[in-house]
Amino acid sequence: MTGAQPEVWTIRPAVPADVDLAVPLLYQTMHGLADYTFGCDPRYTTLEVLRLLFIHPGSRLSHRHTTVIESQAGPAGLLVAYPGRLLPDLALRTGARLLQKFSPAAFVRLVWRSLALPGEEARRDEYYISNLAVRPELQGRGLGSRLLALAEGQARACGLARLSLCVDMDNTGAQRLYARTGFQVVLRQPHLRRAAQAGRGYLRMVKPLAPAGT
Repeated sequence: MTGAQPEVWTIRPAVPADVDLAVPLLYQTMHGLADYTFGCDPRYTTLEVLRLLFIHPGSRLSHRHTTVIESQAGPAGLLVAYPGRLLPDLALRTGARLLQKFSPAAFVRLVWRSLALPGEEARRDEYYISNLAVRPELQGRGLGSRLLALAEGQARACGLARLSLCVDMDNTGAQRLYARTGFQVVLRQPHLRRAAQAGRGYLRMVKPLAPAGT
């Protein structure tokens, strides 16, 4: 009699068809920030906007920058990450896509709200982890750490020696994971009062990468 086979986790690039997995996980990483930023046009829910941006190849939340972790039972989590030097262009492309969808008044509202979210996210010489999430029922199995290790490999493949990310000030669980895996807080950025829906603010965390093979 043999015991149960261990679950095997595989990693693959995301495709547009992963949108039903991606949207709730992206929202899981953003919560009030997503509602504040993308809830500007009453014709669309926040989840509908996230769906639009995941499918769009040029957005900062696109499937093109997303990796999925899954087992034989199905997808379990995702990582959205890219070199920090791409962030300004991706932000412009995201804005251009929303300009096509939102009413003029809603787009002005989006810009106004965005201006209340000061502070840098990533620098050009960093590999930026934009979003990392694991389905709630599968958390605690080390999948987040696997995705962080994947990001390290992607960073080295891009010739970058630092990882960076932003984490909500109130997300203490994620902060512990990142600190345990070598990230350090380099910036505490509170949101302006008028952006209270987005949360209290975020911590920018950075991890220098040791040279490969050390």
